[in-house]
Amino acid sequence: MVKEISSELHVRDALRLHVKEWLPEGVASRAQCRAGVMMIHGLGEHSGRYAALADWFTQRGFAVLAYDQRGHGKSGGEKGDMLRPSDYVAHGLEVLMHFKNALGQRPFLLGHSLGGTVAASMVIERQAPVAGLILSSPALDPGLSRMQLTLLSFMEKMAPRTAISNGLKSKFLSHNTEVVKAYRSDPLVHDRVTTAPVRWLIDTCERLSVPNRPLMAPTLLMAAQDDRLVNPQGSDSFARHYAEAEMTYYPLKGYYHEIFNEDTVRREKVLALLGTWLDKYVR
Repeated sequence: MVKEISSELHVRDALRLHVKEWLPEGVASRAQCRAGVMMIHGLGEHSGRYAALADWFTQRGFAVLAYDQRGHGKSGGEKGDMLRPSDYVAHGLEVLMHFKNALGQRPFLLGHSLGGTVAASMVIERQAPVAGLILSSPALDPGLSRMQLTLLSFMEKMAPRTAISNGLKSKFLSHNTEVVKAYRSDPLVHDRVTTAPVRWLIDTCERLSVPNRPLMAPTLLMAAQDDRLVNPQGSDSFARHYAEAEMTYYPLKGYYHEIFNEDTVRREKVLALLGTWLDKYVR
């Protein structure tokens, strides 16, 4: 596997974000790469879980960057918390511009789960300069029950900064049991979340669900249809809203949430779809 380079990037409020980068073997700088991709992880996890996917990209000549979002992994901030509703997107934009400038071209932006919502907001709402948008089982419909919404409202009034369990059931991450075991034993994975990220997610999903908005970049949407962690109907609805735009949508039947961490047969199918799509936009 290609060597991983870790660094820190200080963003607004002097928050320290942990950043990881990977370059193809034999390449001395990002500017020499075929293209670049920036990856944004999901709720409770961190950038280190994307090393295998980064390796797949570097083998195809891509420079890869991933970072731990506020309150995640090795980055600063309280676990699962955000100070402002704009934090995730604002930080993502700062990291993206840093990467774009070093790369010398617009990178692709890949977001998984919560990171998919962040990435979609960056591109659609903030016009982030990207070569393309890749969404992996994005949380475009949190799928919260009436009871969960009632609890959220109560917590917002009584204990808005108190972190509670995010309720994600790890056994439904992947059909690959080794992935699930590694997730459960990973010291950088946590299940904490306060009301602020949940409210941000609900509000952002509502804004992104407005039909006929400009998509702003070629988009590949791949969503697990057996997902138990986010509602796959959010992806179905999103795809319908942008059906006339440059959208490629693959609803993946028989897949759990982490499509790039599935068992070998499922994973290879997803990577083949991703590779074919990328080849349309990268020489």
